[in-house]
Amino acid sequence: MMLALLPGEIVLQVVSFLDPQDLSELVLVSKDYYSFFIPVLYDQVVLPLNAYWDDGYRLVEGSHKNPVRRFCQAMIENPRLAPLIRSLTLYPSHCEKWRSRAPLPAVPEEKLRALMLPYGDAKCKHRRKYRAWRRDLRPDRERQDMYHEPWIYEDAWLALLLVQVRNLERLAIRLPEERMKFDFKTIPQTQGYTTHFDRVIHWARKPELGILTRLSQVSLRDGPVWHNEGAIKAVPLKRMLPYLRIPSLRILYVRNPCNGSLPRKLLRDLVPISSSLTHIDLEGPHDDLSNLPQFLEWCPNLESFAVEMDQPWHWCSWVDVSQLYRPLQKSRSSLRHLHVAFAGDGRQITQDAESPRPTFFGDLSVFPNLHTVHLRWSNLLPFHGSRALEPAQPLRTLLPRSLQNLYIEDCLMQGAWALGDELEGLLQYRREERGLPALQRLFCQFVHHEGHSRGVPAPSREEKAPEPDLAWEGRLRGLQEDLGALGVSLRVIERGASVPFPPDRALRHNWPLCENGEYYDDFNY
Repeated sequence: MMLALLPGEIVLQVVSFLDPQDLSELVLVSKDYYSFFIPVLYDQVVLPLNAYWDDGYRLVEGSHKNPVRRFCQAMIENPRLAPLIRSLTLYPSHCEKWRSRAPLPAVPEEKLRALMLPYGDAKCKHRRKYRAWRRDLRPDRERQDMYHEPWIYEDAWLALLLVQVRNLERLAIRLPEERMKFDFKTIPQTQGYTTHFDRVIHWARKPELGILTRLSQVSLRDGPVWHNEGAIKAVPLKRMLPYLRIPSLRILYVRNPCNGSLPRKLLRDLVPISSSLTHIDLEGPHDDLSNLPQFLEWCPNLESFAVEMDQPWHWCSWVDVSQLYRPLQKSRSSLRHLHVAFAGDGRQITQDAESPRPTFFGDLSVFPNLHTVHLRWSNLLPFHGSRALEPAQPLRTLLPRSLQNLYIEDCLMQGAWALGDELEGLLQYRREERGLPALQRLFCQFVHHEGHSRGVPAPSREEKAPEPDLAWEGRLRGLQEDLGALGVSLRVIERGASVPFPPDRALRHNWPLCENGEYYDDFNY
């Protein structure tokens, strides 16, 4: 049966059940099948990286067997394929199954020159960079300058691939680690291992060059370089700066970001940045990200902003949420979704009314289009004194009329009656003054491990957290009924449970890792 005769909806459902191996076989059936399935086959490309500078990884990094080199060369030999790629994911792998691949012929230089010289060769600096790039495209066995470090063979071919995929919309890559805990003289610095890749990202800021002009979503994560020798598993903020200058970019997701010194020219506003980013999602910051407020200053059009802190309490200091309020006001009219909370290991720490220290985020009523708020109890409200027990201002006065969904996380049983008072205040505000007319869902969740004595942490994590008494449960049921009658769903989430709360985590990339032919969403060597 000709697929063209089937309704488009049915064809799309059939294609969704096919894996790359199935599609690779279907394109060989006939010319019609080739024309139909080849765009589907190349729409999403997943490639392994082998240039992670550890003897356990570099099996095919500097040879013709390297997957990035082979795929890039296929695009050069068949230029009709590269424009079909909309999504590209690059992940670290041993690439053992690639070691048996047959050698590839050399690529004629005339096919490379136009791709590698978008500015032409009139200037000496462009010719010099071209020669360095051309040198790095040679396999290790063909190079005469093995003393030259770093050897960035895979990076050179990856950059050449990026220049070709002009219709790319989504890019996900695990960047080589570049920040070290220790100063090893015998370990080369890794900052130059993405020289050519970074140059192509730099070119993308000028649409007239025709490079990555449709790139709208970037996902970054740290790579496994030198993990056992003292590397910090994190992506410095400065690595994100080149992406802010790409006009088409709208979504930036970074897993394990960390602080880093920003260029002085940027901090002095000598090089102004006004990014087109609309969504930022930072998962598991490695430290307090003290430069994050400055980073947000350059993003005045945000529609959603998320920070999930999942490091254990003893690891390092948390992000100071109060410092994020002022720069986010630059996105006052556009911000619709706000999510600043703990996750993962961060939710396992023992909390009480004083620890972590209550820090008021800010008055949310100044954001006229804010739809969804997901904040911790001690960040949502200002409190008298140093304990998150007695709110200094009613919650109803801090929320915008546009609010549709509110998730209050890390509530405390020792402050449960204060929480009940705030919920009753919202009920009266909605009933008597028709306040918060758009509110539909109200979630509350108590901390997983709570200290038993006010101001004193629990002596052991094994001890059970205090449970609500019967009076509190009765009050809660009454609030649920009264709010439900007004069209608001009030739900208390079980301790430690995770429930869907759109758009939380909606933009995050599932990182694959190939081991024995299988894919895993998350795995660390």
